Amino acid sequence: NYYGGGLYGSSATLQNNTIWGNSVNTHTGGGLYWCDGTIRNCIIWQNSAPSGGQLSNCSTPEYSCIQDWTGGGRGNIASDPRFVDPANRDYHLRADSPCIDAGNTFYFFSHYIVDIDGECRVANKSVDMGADEYNSSIDSDGDLLSDNDETIYGSNPLSSDTDGDTLIDGVEVMRGTNPNFFNTS
Repeated sequence: NYYGGGLYGSSATLQNNTIWGNSVNTHTGGGLYWCDGTIRNCIIWQNSAPSGGQLSNCSTPEYSCIQDWTGGGRGNIASDPRFVDPANRDYHLRADSPCIDAGNTFYFFSHYIVDIDGECRVANKSVDMGADEYNSSIDSDGDLLSDNDETIYGSNPLSSDTDGDTLIDGVEVMRGTNPNFFNTS
């Protein structure tokens, strides 16, 4: 009722979240309040509060879609994210969403990465903003290659590092090396 309808007080990294439809009756921060960790690649929309409807007393987000945002930060947009059917809790992105390929992929190379549906987190040029990766398919091992793409490249869809060289298969494909052969550089 007072602060942070979606999340109150966090120093964690908030990455690729969709924070929608939260509210507080008094005070501030309908979406987020007092979140001083990194806020990256998120969609923060349709939250409400008497002041600071989306964010209040938070670190500056980056590469995020935030309703009515004027607070600066790298890569942020304030365009309607264009969900499929938010009234019925379908927060998948439509084909015309400005959030597609608008996130920052750089931070995605160190841990298991899938979207809210368990699908590959990077389906095109870059990661999408929010919890859904548009037009993606299942990625069983979280290596940034869908199981279908693993078949194309001959890599193992159940091993994020087929050749054991500490580079996940999707990163190897992005840099032009073969995920089936141990790379020393």
